[in-house]
Amino acid sequence: MSREKVISFLFAAALGAAIWAFSPKILGVIEPWDAQSPYYFVSLFLSGLFVGAVVPRHFWVALVGIVAGQLIYMLVFLPKGPLLPLGLIFLGVYGVLTLFGAFLSAKLRLVVESRFERGDSGA
Repeated sequence: MSREKVISFLFAAALGAAIWAFSPKILGVIEPWDAQSPYYFVSLFLSGLFVGAVVPRHFWVALVGIVAGQLIYMLVFLPKGPLLPLGLIFLGVYGVLTLFGAFLSAKLRLVVESRFERGDSGA
């Protein structure tokens, strides 16, 4: 695996864990998807946007890293219960928001880069 992918994965995992770590402080709930707020969904999308813009050629790493970071946070810091398998499904399903954000920003960055390489300023 390339160094760029590993760094992207670790960065995305840190973002995924941070979404959960800040949830009690910001929302007052341990699990961000329990909040009556768009915090969780917006955080996933924005994290994906950020990782996709930083590493556009490996935007899919955003999904893997952010889901892994959330999972690790859940397993280490939250009490385990019978609903953990359901939580894993939610992580994967909601991860689509991350993938969508990463895809959008990656494509935008690649388009902008190709225009600059061709010397096309768009004017």
